[in-house]
Amino acid sequence: MVGQDVVKTVLENASKLDDPPHVYLFAGMRGTGKTTAARIFARALNCTSEGKKPCLKCESCKKFLEGSLDYVEMDAATHSSVEDARSLREMALIAPMSSRYRIFVIDEVHRLSPSAFDALLKIIEEPPPFSIFIFATTEPHKVPKTILSRVLRLDFSPVNTQLLASYLDKIASLEGYKLEKSLLLAIARRSEGSVRDSLSFLQQIFILFEKKSLSTKDIYSVLGIPDDEIISNMMNFIYKGDLSSLVNLIDSLRTSSFSPFAIVDSWIYFVLSKINTDTRPLKFIDRLIEAKSDLRYDPNPFMRFELEVYAIFSLLNRNVKINNDSDSKILEKKENIEEGIKKEDKVDINDINIKILANKITPPESFKEQKKVDLNIDQINKAYLKILEQIKNTNPLLHAKYVAAKPIKFEGNKITFGFSKKESRWHKEQFDSNKEEREMLRNMLSKELGFDVEITSEFIEKETKRDSKTKSSTLTFPDILQHFNAKEIKND
Repeated sequence: MVGQDVVKTVLENASKLDDPPHVYLFAGMRGTGKTTAARIFARALNCTSEGKKPCLKCESCKKFLEGSLDYVEMDAATHSSVEDARSLREMALIAPMSSRYRIFVIDEVHRLSPSAFDALLKIIEEPPPFSIFIFATTEPHKVPKTILSRVLRLDFSPVNTQLLASYLDKIASLEGYKLEKSLLLAIARRSEGSVRDSLSFLQQIFILFEKKSLSTKDIYSVLGIPDDEIISNMMNFIYKGDLSSLVNLIDSLRTSSFSPFAIVDSWIYFVLSKINTDTRPLKFIDRLIEAKSDLRYDPNPFMRFELEVYAIFSLLNRNVKINNDSDSKILEKKENIEEGIKKEDKVDINDINIKILANKITPPESFKEQKKVDLNIDQINKAYLKILEQIKNTNPLLHAKYVAAKPIKFEGNKITFGFSKKESRWHKEQFDSNKEEREMLRNMLSKELGFDVEITSEFIEKETKRDSKTKSSTLTFPDILQHFNAKEIKND
């Protein structure tokens, strides 16, 4: 048992009591030794030696290794019915064949049905003096309170990273492998406190690589996580404002075997290991923690990771200006940050996309001098739909804000966008509140239409009777031609 000192002490002392507790609940995350502890404890309870640990030499220990009838292990995931529970209850009433106790271990006990728990309740409340129950679960909150109140609960905690690395070092040495401490820590960290997972990774390494001394690259390729050099380079590019190198690095990560979750996880550990000498990550560590949580369920995790990286870049380089001249530097520093903006403020994840779009579509000054051409609302709407498609390809989140807007009026050079008062109140608030996004949309419309425009918004009132009548009336053939700007072709 690795890293479970409290549990180990309790079980060792209980094994030598004249009347030990008869029902136990081992709770904890996967791979922390719950089932293993139950088997060792079962041997210790029936061992006839004087020590607190099973001797493996007495008749009871030998029978246990060979397969004792006084030890029953059941997986509740496949035996969850009330019939299984009743069968177990009947066996518990029968005295052991040759041992001191008949011991029942039920793994994943939370998978039992409610009826199965009810069937076991009475015998758990008043167990026979020769029967002992050990329940193991990764989800103790799913076990009924009536059961929890009648058991001795022992919680198995995730194993400390340093301790797990030391344990792995012993295993590797026994197998004749030599691993650096940093690599052992990487395996332990990747296992997230699970001894079973860490041993699984170690076994993969032993099988894949026959050589006895492994390189850092070998280990990280098996673990599927980037090494510290990649994380360090990414952070240096962010700190220096080197967007070109950062983009190239992210492109290389896109084609690598590293998952976005593993990259962010390694990034967090790297930041925490350097926090004593570098406090700059304190400005964005909360974004990394939130991203790590969300990436497990994101349908496009790499895109989410990429946006987070650029958001952090923008957070630490608020004074970045995009330059389209390919012969000049990609980034320029402004002399001062806009007054009133605090450096520690969070940056919206779409800020960079918005700035790049706005930079690309700023209308020429000549647009302001041009006279407005005659356009109808349908033509305005067609131009707006084209712009929406451009935004969708560049910034899907911004597209979601604007998709509910519809051009409803066009007077002078002013375009009025309508929003449903009942269904699109939030969309209108977003449309009105973000001046940078509105300016971007105005510039795109100006460029598409060929003259400078102004935009405003309002709620769409309820349809009048006249509108309803128009909608319900039958369209004529000339109406259809006019709508599609088409001409009728007659065959001679």
